[in-house]
Amino acid sequence: MVYGFGDGWNEQEYTPATGVRWRWSTDRSRIRVRAEGHGLALTLRGEIEADSHSHVTVKAGETVAAQFDVDRTFEKTVIIRRDLLPGVENTVTIESSAFYVPAEKKWRSRDHRVLGLKLVESSLKPVS
Repeated sequence: MVYGFGDGWNEQEYTPATGVRWRWSTDRSRIRVRAEGHGLALTLRGEIEADSHSHVTVKAGETVAAQFDVDRTFEKTVIIRRDLLPGVENTVTIESSAFYVPAEKKWRSRDHRVLGLKLVESSLKPVS
């Protein structure tokens, strides 16, 4: 099984003092995956800054695999069934209702990225 970050992801960031790394999703972020006939376990762990909660939708292709609400900090694992990943290469999409553009909220910011979920973990693992 191989996967990579597709459209809707920002570059990985880190805090040098602590070594903590994270990657911002946007309102709609895609992961390209070759599942090799397996179902997948998608683990998302992080926080949101745009609001106190977010509604998250995970799709395999165009099919909704899971929907759930998260609070300010969260950890969630979603099982994506094998039958939702029929092709050689598939797309898993993570949509978040909470997102913002820093330059629109903070008067000194020149950051025009769309920031959704701040993920310290976003991983896929094969499941039977």
